[in-house]
Amino acid sequence: MGREWWHRFAALFGLRREEADLDEEIRFHLEMEAGKLEAEGRSPGDARREALRRFGGVERMKERTRDERGTRLLEDTVRDVLYTLRTLRRDPAFAVVAVLTLSLGVGATTAMYTLVDGVLLRPLPYPAAHELVSIRERTAEGGTLATSYLNFMDWRTASDRIAAMAAHTPTRPTTVLTPSGGVRARITSVTRDFFQVGGVEPIRGRIPDPGEHAEGGPAVAVVSERFWRSTLGEQGPQGLSLDIAGTVHDVVGVMPGGFELPGRPDVWVALDRAVPWSARGNHVVEVLGRLAPGATVDEADRELDAVQAAIRAGAPEVDSPSVAARPYLDAVVGDARRALTLLLAAAALLLLVACTNLASTLLARGFGRVRELGMRASLGAGRGRLVRQLFLESLTLALAGGMGGVLTASGLLALTRAFDPGAVPRLAEVSLDPGVLGFTLLVAVGTAVAFGLMPALALTRGDLASALRSGRSGHGRGVRRIWRAILAGEVALAVLLLVAGGLVARDLVAILDRPGGFRTAGVVTAQMELPAGKYASVAEALQVVDGILDGVRAGGGVEAVGLTLTLPVPGRGSVAGPVQMDDGTRTDRSFEYRVADAGYFRTLEVPLIRGRMFEPSDGPGAPHAALVDEAMAEALWPGLDPVGQTFNPRGMDPFPDQALTVVGVVGETLRWDRAPGGSPGYYVHYRQRPTFLGLFGMSVVAAVDDTGAGAAHLRETVRRVDRDVPVRLGTLEADIAGSASDRRFRAFVLSGFALAALLLACVGVYGVVAYTAARHTRDMGIRLALGASRSQVRSGVQADVLTTVGIGMAVGSVLAYTLARALERLLFVVSPWDPVAFSLALGALGAAAWCASWVPAWRGTRLSPARVLTEE
Repeated sequence: MGREWWHRFAALFGLRREEADLDEEIRFHLEMEAGKLEAEGRSPGDARREALRRFGGVERMKERTRDERGTRLLEDTVRDVLYTLRTLRRDPAFAVVAVLTLSLGVGATTAMYTLVDGVLLRPLPYPAAHELVSIRERTAEGGTLATSYLNFMDWRTASDRIAAMAAHTPTRPTTVLTPSGGVRARITSVTRDFFQVGGVEPIRGRIPDPGEHAEGGPAVAVVSERFWRSTLGEQGPQGLSLDIAGTVHDVVGVMPGGFELPGRPDVWVALDRAVPWSARGNHVVEVLGRLAPGATVDEADRELDAVQAAIRAGAPEVDSPSVAARPYLDAVVGDARRALTLLLAAAALLLLVACTNLASTLLARGFGRVRELGMRASLGAGRGRLVRQLFLESLTLALAGGMGGVLTASGLLALTRAFDPGAVPRLAEVSLDPGVLGFTLLVAVGTAVAFGLMPALALTRGDLASALRSGRSGHGRGVRRIWRAILAGEVALAVLLLVAGGLVARDLVAILDRPGGFRTAGVVTAQMELPAGKYASVAEALQVVDGILDGVRAGGGVEAVGLTLTLPVPGRGSVAGPVQMDDGTRTDRSFEYRVADAGYFRTLEVPLIRGRMFEPSDGPGAPHAALVDEAMAEALWPGLDPVGQTFNPRGMDPFPDQALTVVGVVGETLRWDRAPGGSPGYYVHYRQRPTFLGLFGMSVVAAVDDTGAGAAHLRETVRRVDRDVPVRLGTLEADIAGSASDRRFRAFVLSGFALAALLLACVGVYGVVAYTAARHTRDMGIRLALGASRSQVRSGVQADVLTTVGIGMAVGSVLAYTLARALERLLFVVSPWDPVAFSLALGALGAAAWCASWVPAWRGTRLSPARVLTEE
């Protein structure tokens, strides 16, 4: 069987030679027969006619010979493909629209599938990455939070389902002194088993040994390949040293570029040498584990719950009742899983819109070719041959659309990388691979089979020869019902995308426009970390801070200047925890710990509600003062005057026995990622509790007349006071806008899909009305001749299609309302059933559909009735 088909294919490639030989053989036979007849006395013309009659028909004999060769099907297919290409070349507008439609749908789906595959489905680039788990403490409300170091130590000792466990602090930027000066680097502190849990060896040098993790041991550091090449100049690493927080660390190893646990750090140092805030209520470390052979995540979770219960029994200050263990990939991906899944579903909807649009377009074009198909049927073409011809046309379009989809997907991924605001984790690992290209081809061919064969079958179901004689399609109500169903489905899917895009876009606008209770316009920010090891004492570091503030304040055009530990911007990690009241009880609720000065409130125009602001007298030797916001005052002292009350943020800073006295109540500085009163907090003065400045860095805020000049003045001031302090300049408005980058990314993609769906729906409506107008040209001519106005005729042409559009909009609205809950966790301000978003989506689609239907209807009614009737 295989050899027979091989010979058929070989014969197919020699088709021209075979056909030439066949023509020559038939010609020779006819000439011989005609010569015999001429010898009998017939004229040359009569002899040739009689020879042809006796031969029985040249074309029939050719078909019989092709059947005997076994290549007829292949030859017919080649002819059909060539005919398809000629047909598409005669109608380039249709071909271009169809290919672009499919390219858009396939390209968007392929790009989103590639992102989902690269981010969510592919394992992390570490040995046996499926064994890695993230372990956090679980609150009574079901949320999760970081772990206390002491709890981690007990987990590591008691767990059997976790083969190895390590802790690390959150990766944070700080100032590191290198041989060439101060640089900004991302630092994380890790316990001794961290690199063994990760399972990756250094490309240069070694990892720290156990003695270098012990308290009092030598200080060493491991750097990333990126930091080693860009900052340290690829030296060593032997002989290199870094001054981190006042301690000189010898660089002993360089980790490979693919190792980025946790959060793309530049430098890893030993955590065990100096454990911060070693109390069970201080949630300061994240825990990474590797499952024991045969263990599952659920088993580890249950075991650690039991360990945590035993810890709580002996240590009542433990405030987390259970433990949350989950695959580390889930921790890396975070909220991006839900967002990318939603975007993939949106891309699939867009592909469906494109496919229904293609089906509608193929139907319209096929109805316009009824005469051609009827002619071919009259000449003997069977239904199978006609279906194959139409199917090959749609398959050709699908393959072209598939290639266009690959190019579109590549372009979309390139744009995502170029403009990625950090919303897509693991983006560097995403690429179009053979599997994804196979997926693209499968989608394109599947589209051809599903949406190309259906119109072909519908077009060839009727009596095409009768249609040829009557000049009408002859497809009646059945085909029109199919067409209406396709158009209504396309409109319904477009409504889904428009509502989803409108909700996410409106939520982003509401986020950025939401009043936060503080000034944002004209505020310049300078984020910096002091190189703590450079200063002999805290007092010397404070002199640097004062010098920076005084220098900025002295600049022209500066209205106010202040200092804070944490900007009121989402994603700028804050410190929070329970506080201890006068009677010794601890609160169940956590409160944010914020460091600031009086200038911070003046700069951001945060109002003073009661009491006083920080004053110059609030220095190191005075009683420690605190400002609380309205939410904290209401939570702790409802109905009482908070001014004069005392509390202790025990464990939150190095002053565990120094109580804070409330001297004033200030307005809330709301961030868009929390509800009003959802995260109350308090402020301490940087001069009284300065340690956090060296630990987490600080931000100087300045209200200026000109943000450009103000930023330059800030940079110059910091450089003049201390050249080893790298500074990151910006504006508060840009910082807040940047914190919503992931939501902006989702809004941009969803809105793009929605606009594409709207455009495709309009193309579909236009095609339907254009066909309807062409098909009813005679009817419109008669109505115009009988006195009907052009507007009446035009409305009649539009009415049927717009009714179908209305049905699709109604179905889409019901589906959107039902599925809106899927968006609920991605929206912060706008309700998933927001009537404005629904109204805008339906209004935009309705208006666009009316315009798309009006244009071809208008063109149809511009013809002269006399000319139409004459042609008919």
